[in-house]
Amino acid sequence: MQSVRIKHIQKLQGYPKTVFCGKTELIVTMRNGKTKCLNPDGKQGKQLLLKKRAEKQQKKPKGGQGRRNKIINILEFR
Repeated sequence: MQSVRIKHIQKLQGYPKTVFCGKTELIVTMRNGKTKCLNPDGKQGKQLLLKKRAEKQQKKPKGGQGRRNKIINILEFR
């Protein structure tokens, strides 16, 4: 099992399953430039994915796109 220290992570990238690779990939780039592959089904992989999803949900869309998305969502519920 491979794990990394959270404070050493510079970038986190997730890649879904593709035709060429049947596994979901979670690639972590460390501050020293090294890359590591984490198991997305493992304990640390799940924690990092949940944290990244939470950060994405907190970011608000810029410009008019946010209004358009809200209008589309309202229309879908009616």
